[in-house]
Amino acid sequence: MIKPLTTILALALALGFGHSTITAGTTDRIVYVNLTLENDSVRLNGTKIVPGTLKNKKTAALFKNRLYFSVSTRSGEIIHQGTTPDPTLLRVEYADENGNLHIDTAQRDSVDFSIRIPYDPSAHRLTVRRIRETLPGIETVEENSDLLGSFVIDLTEGGGQ
Repeated sequence: MIKPLTTILALALALGFGHSTITAGTTDRIVYVNLTLENDSVRLNGTKIVPGTLKNKKTAALFKNRLYFSVSTRSGEIIHQGTTPDPTLLRVEYADENGNLHIDTAQRDSVDFSIRIPYDPSAHRLTVRRIRETLPGIETVEENSDLLGSFVIDLTEGGGQ
């Protein structure tokens, strides 16, 4: 007996739903920004523009041990900002011999990770910072965080790598 999920996936692939294309004039696109974080420095590995939309986020969570990122135009206007958990911190949960749950954090030296940003052809620069302490508001990010990287991104048609 064929499982229903297998049948649906096979049908979707046969009809071409597994292949995504971007047509000219499409506005619902997101950008995957692929990065490496190593030795308190972020390196840009590439970008990929794909169809889709980001979920509406209320306010960036400005907590300690998160990364803050902003996207700005050539003139320096911030057009998108957000936060993501620090990918070098790995939460480890385990039970001891008595069955008690313990939670620890392991630190990785190097990690590849991605962030998603909305596609905007005016985007020019991506800046990534590590928040040192929980912040009361977005206006205090620069003085309460460490700069990990800032680089030019090319989101023009064909510019994504």
